[in-house]
Amino acid sequence: MIRRFNYTGRKRILREDVPISLTGSKPIWGFDIDLTRITSYEFPPSARIYVEAYEQASYMRFDFGSVEKIAPVSKDARVLSEFEGSDGVRFRIKVVDASLDAKVLAEADGILPLPPRKRLKTSCRCCRYAISTSDKNCGGLILKRALRIAPRCS
Repeated sequence: MIRRFNYTGRKRILREDVPISLTGSKPIWGFDIDLTRITSYEFPPSARIYVEAYEQASYMRFDFGSVEKIAPVSKDARVLSEFEGSDGVRFRIKVVDASLDAKVLAEADGILPLPPRKRLKTSCRCCRYAISTSDKNCGGLILKRALRIAPRCS
């Protein structure tokens, strides 16, 4: 196991705390994000929240306001126009303290979004899939594979 030392004091935001799902249809996707759990990390109220969509060298940045007052970006502005037709878009969440020369206080990197048709219908933590459901045509039979970590809640 490689040990990593954190000399910057930067916190790590858990990927499960910022679920992202794709919206719309190909070739241009949009996204939805739930940032309500960010407040549990006890950041300064004036710290800014940025969501970045990226793929290789291209990225788009979206300003979601401050920790104190999360201001969702309008649905029309959350269109991933830089990544037309791409399925490899990932997301990064940054919490930045503007009063300290834009010091990054926390980050979550490499977040894979849930595709629109495989979105979870519930937001509870007990109904996550370890493997996403996929439909496959095998000689006229349609097979569905899914592995659930925990039983579905009611």
